[in-house]
Amino acid sequence: MNTGNIGDARRIIFIGITLLVLFFFSSEAFLIHKTEAYFLEDSLNKYFSLSQYSQVFYYFVGAVISDLFFYGTLAVGVFFLLSRVSTLNMAQRIATIFCIVVFGFVLNLVVKYGIFSYFGTKFDLQILKELSGGAYVNLFHTIDAYTMLLSLLMLVVTIVFFGVVLYLLRNVKLNFIMVGQKRFIVAAVCFGWVIIGFLHFNLYGVDRALWHGFYNKMSYRAIDIILANLSDFDGDGYGPLTQPKDPDNFSANVEPYAIEIPDNGLDENGIGGDLKQSYVEATKRQIKEPLKYNGNNVILIVVESFKVAPVNAVYDGQEAMPFFNELKRKHAYTDWAISNYGVTSRSIQTLFAGKTHYNKNSIFLSDLLKMQGYSLYAVSAQNENWGDTAEYIRLADFDHFYDAKSKAWNLDELSTWKKLTKEFGLKLRGDEVNEEVFSLLDQKRTQPFMLYINYQELHYPYFNEKMEKHFIKEGNVRSGFFAKENKDQIFRQYANAARNLDAHIGHLFAYLEENNLSKNTTVVIVGDHPDSFYENDLLGHAWALDKSQRQTPLIIVNGKGEYTYPVGQDEIAGIIMSSLDASVDEGPIKISLEPSKTIFELTGTINKPRQIAWISHDGLSTYDFMTGLFQLKEGEEWQNPTAFRDGSVHQTVFKSLVNRWESELLLSKSN
Repeated sequence: MNTGNIGDARRIIFIGITLLVLFFFSSEAFLIHKTEAYFLEDSLNKYFSLSQYSQVFYYFVGAVISDLFFYGTLAVGVFFLLSRVSTLNMAQRIATIFCIVVFGFVLNLVVKYGIFSYFGTKFDLQILKELSGGAYVNLFHTIDAYTMLLSLLMLVVTIVFFGVVLYLLRNVKLNFIMVGQKRFIVAAVCFGWVIIGFLHFNLYGVDRALWHGFYNKMSYRAIDIILANLSDFDGDGYGPLTQPKDPDNFSANVEPYAIEIPDNGLDENGIGGDLKQSYVEATKRQIKEPLKYNGNNVILIVVESFKVAPVNAVYDGQEAMPFFNELKRKHAYTDWAISNYGVTSRSIQTLFAGKTHYNKNSIFLSDLLKMQGYSLYAVSAQNENWGDTAEYIRLADFDHFYDAKSKAWNLDELSTWKKLTKEFGLKLRGDEVNEEVFSLLDQKRTQPFMLYINYQELHYPYFNEKMEKHFIKEGNVRSGFFAKENKDQIFRQYANAARNLDAHIGHLFAYLEENNLSKNTTVVIVGDHPDSFYENDLLGHAWALDKSQRQTPLIIVNGKGEYTYPVGQDEIAGIIMSSLDASVDEGPIKISLEPSKTIFELTGTINKPRQIAWISHDGLSTYDFMTGLFQLKEGEEWQNPTAFRDGSVHQTVFKSLVNRWESELLLSKSN
């Protein structure tokens, strides 16, 4: 049909863009508040919430400007592109623009929050990348069936709707008068860049909570990438608008994550001065082999998300972990093992490497034992491809390797999406892990063995349908359940999972006793990391460096030597080797407190950490790469290290921390 001339296209475009901006702005504001209580409430993450009305005002103003500038520029650009390369009429071009922009925006929200909901926390893609082992692609294996089907349905509906709209608008005519419009558009774009730049320098870059909110907006992320690239004059990937900032934006050899060359008189990363070779030598660590092996077997048990709290918890007159407490009373125990990296894959790799500066060419604990004739076994409840752990510690070369992807899953019991993502989305239960272990150890052996076991009972959401319900009436797996007001119920569900885990560990030790393996096997039980349940106003792990997300239990059965705690995960391979030393006649293993001992830890990767810290029994000293600030003790003011006096405590601790990271980074590039 021909409806004739129904108006000026400019008016329609202006109204359309305005409506889109309101829709985009309100949608993202609603979602970030719904998932984080971001605006003026008791946020799920106190570090990234707006607590003042002025912050909320700045967020609203900045968000609207970002959306208007980005989506307006995108719409105008697509419009002019279509006018040159397509035969669509004016009305069809406008409809095409709105379909593309709306579909892209909604798909971004659906997929992003679908990924976040798997983890139960919805704050930052960079941190979720770290959780997934360093690759964004792993995150997509966590999208549930609902999110996937919704995304596909959106695509189908959009295509059908788009086709119908184009057909209905085939004869509609709109006027678009170009006289004087190009100058106006150029002026508007330039003005928009000025406003965005002003807001970026004066608000986003100095207020972490505001920056977090903007960084979760699609429009700001795109603008931020453009601004960062335009202001990166030396092309090293960093500039005045990146986090962290470039210490020298005119030298490609100086950037915040540069590898320091010791004793060359230069400060390649612009942080702590020139690195000394003596510090590098002091940081080097290799697993020390015994002069003579005693032939004991080794079992290394890594428990996912293992907190200290359930070890001592009592519900309804029952211990949450009665068998574990029995082990604790009989053998060496500390509740001050520290997860250096705070995420699963790198924690496991650190345990095998005996250091945090490892790489894929490093010699791991399993390699050394294999050279001594040990059989190597691994039974894991998770997929060890997660974070490339299987590749790092060469699990394919073990004599027997079984993990979650090895199971012959009953496909009839799995959803369509779980069938596609079962390698990452499914976990073995503790009884299934034990069944595989028992079957393996039932086989006759002529040499000692090393066995790596991974239990996943304590993985979020801390429940599976086969768990016995000791402290709960029903398990709750909805992401909405894991809000701060439910923290007591969350911990009760976690404690119930710990009781189930405790039973599986008890069955394993009963098997060892029944098969005469209990006295000649060194067993180490340790968590990969804990999850915090709002002790620091955070839920989960990988977010923070304090003890609520780093402190995990450690038990050593049939060990040797005297050690001090805190104990870093990078020390445990050495403890295992010392326990295998037949040339040392020592009494039972002892672990005692050393208050001044510090453990190096970080968030992120060794190549690009977000924060690094010294953690001790009594405190935490932290350097934040994103802000360039240092905090000597928790609760103290964050300070700029350039203001520290020479020889002051602040400067001494700061430089020792930065030099440790620089040494770790340098050493990670060698074997």
